[in-house]
Amino acid sequence: MCSASPRQWRSLPAAGNRTARDGGAVTAVVVQHAGDDLQDAHEAVFQTDPPKHRILCYLKSFARGTPTVVPPAAADAPCP
Repeated sequence: MCSASPRQWRSLPAAGNRTARDGGAVTAVVVQHAGDDLQDAHEAVFQTDPPKHRILCYLKSFARGTPTVVPPAAADAPCP
């Protein structure tokens, strides 16, 4: 996974990897998933398990206070 500019490769999970203008830590990452050959790969987030898992875990971690991007997993896998 490549962290937001300047580009840096990071392992997952990732959280609080950048500093905001106010000095606070923010999570800023870019991830890419392969398509499933059913539709345009832009739809992968809605059709394949790894992005579904990441979105669910990201939102749960955000609700706890520290947004975290987790490694890919099955959609029903527990969030770390």
